[in-house]
Amino acid sequence: MMDKLAELHDLIQRLERATEPSRELDGEIALAIGWTNPPARYGMLEDERRSFWISPNEHPEAPWHSGPPFFTGNTDAAWSLIPEGWAVAELKDRIPHYGRFYCHVRLWCPKNPALGYRFVGNGATVALAVAIAGLKAHAEGYG
Repeated sequence: MMDKLAELHDLIQRLERATEPSRELDGEIALAIGWTNPPARYGMLEDERRSFWISPNEHPEAPWHSGPPFFTGNTDAAWSLIPEGWAVAELKDRIPHYGRFYCHVRLWCPKNPALGYRFVGNGATVALAVAIAGLKAHAEGYG
């Protein structure tokens, strides 16, 4: 069984290989950053349980979400993965590379410039690139 950090690095590698948004990867990202997909509440059908998600900042009895955020397909959701205090230093969309295109995001910490441009995300879409950079920051304990 892999530890949490190894699982996060494995997830980042799969995001780097992804060519399009994936609800499966969205769920794995959510679980990696503290969302829960608890067992069904009393009286829930199995289909309802699969869509029962709670964000890390909510009380377990709060209204539940019908699924994890669309981290890999929605740029706004992907931005939520950027830890507080970090900012986008560089964002490039549709960079040609051997007959394909990719997107590039570089993060930096304005409050501590000595950290440099520490986290880079390259992905098939802007949302994937942002998610990758954000998860790299989480992997180093900034999330």
